[in-house]
Order: sequence, then C-alpha cells, then structure tokens
Amino acid sequence: MLSYCCNIFITCDLTYLLSVCLYVYTHFYLYYIKGITVVSNIALLFKYDCWKVFLPFRKMFWISFCLFLVYPICLLAQQTCFQNFYWRDFIPGTIPYDALHVQNSRYIGQVQINRNNVPGTIIPHGSNSFVAEFGGRQIHKVNIQILCSPELQRFYWEKVDFAKPYDEQMKNSVKGGFQVDLDYYIGAALDNGEVKIGRVIPIEYDGKRGLYVWHPNGQVKMLQQFFLLKYNPT
Repeated sequence: MLSYCCNIFITCDLTYLLSVCLYVYTHFYLYYIKGITVVSNIALLFKYDCWKVFLPFRKMFWISFCLFLVYPICLLAQQTCFQNFYWRDFIPGTIPYDALHVQNSRYIGQVQINRNNVPGTIIPHGSNSFVAEFGGRQIHKVNIQILCSPELQRFYWEKVDFAKPYDEQMKNSVKGGFQVDLDYYIGAALDNGEVKIGRVIPIEYDGKRGLYVWHPNGQVKMLQQFFLLKYNPT
C-alpha cells in the first residue's frame, strides 16, 4: 500500500498541490471571516440562524485545511521512495563521469529488445559492447544506455538468496527495465570467473524469480544467490 501511495505522490506535481491548497485555504478563510461580519448582521435582522448560511463554507474551509496538513506527508513519501538516477546514451570509448561502476571495469547498461527494456553488462574497453541475457546471450554494440546518477554514494549491493524468499530482500531495490507484465531489477554475480550484470525477476514470481545471466555456450542461466543493486534514500 505504501509503495502504491509513493508512486501516486511521485507522479503528482507536489508544488502545484501546495499552491492549490494554499489558494483554497486562504480564499475560503477570507470569505468565511468577511461573510460573518456582513451576512450575519443581515440574518440577525430577520432572526435567521446565520451559521446555516455558512455551513458550506465551513466544510470547504476544513477540507482545504486538511489538504494543507497532508502536504508534508506527501513530500516525505516522495523523498522516501524517489531514486535519483537516469540513463545516458553510451558512446563507445567514453564513460560518463557520473556512471555507476560495478567491478572489473563493468558498468550497468540497458537496451531495448523486442520492446522490452533489458538491463545487462557494459564492457567499455576492447569490445565496447553490451551483453545481456534475454532468451540466451544477447550482444549489442549500438543503442546502448548506461546507468548514471549524481548520488552514486547511495547505491549499494546486497547479497540475497531467492531460494529462501522473504519480502525484505526486495526493499530499496533498483528497477533496471521492464517487459509488458513485470518490472526488471538489477543484479550481479561472479559466474565462471566473469562479473555478469543482468535482469532480476522479483521474488514474488515463484518459479521465475532470480538473476538471469548466460552460460559460456550462450544459453540462459538463472541464479538464486546473487547481489541485488539497492538505493539508500536517506
């Protein structure tokens, strides 16, 4: 439920929400105060209960006031859930200054394969290629993106074991791509003497969960124990 609310708050323009709340709060408050002075005097002449006249204004006043109080909660939710990173175009032979280095001159990349955004391994030196697993080993040399961030210190790797699943293993994990019906996360492992970065299917997908890399022969290989990329929001 919290993650659902966070997604809503992140997609909303919180500055706009604040301005609307302030506008409604201020105007209804002013009309409410000024109206009491004018209309109540008129109502008293006719011995009419003036509070009935202002009942709609009172309701709107309290609604707008409550919205104003909710704004800090929205802001806190945004700060808690937001992960500050982006994807740059990878130019062979160059590495952006803000790219996230993994190990052994490996970086996190992403390409589009059959309308699926798939994370994988960028090998910047020598081959200048991108390697990923998607129905087997995939090698790309063009249209590659590289993961970058102005806050590289917030990223960390946590060892997980999807053979012993529990919800906290996915906490703070970083999304690295998607297909039509699910999101991919980013994992890494030392396999056959090589650092491999690949797509992670989340832990809730029983029978599919794990890190997908490639065999030396190019076939698909799924790992249950690996390192999952995470982001510290605090």
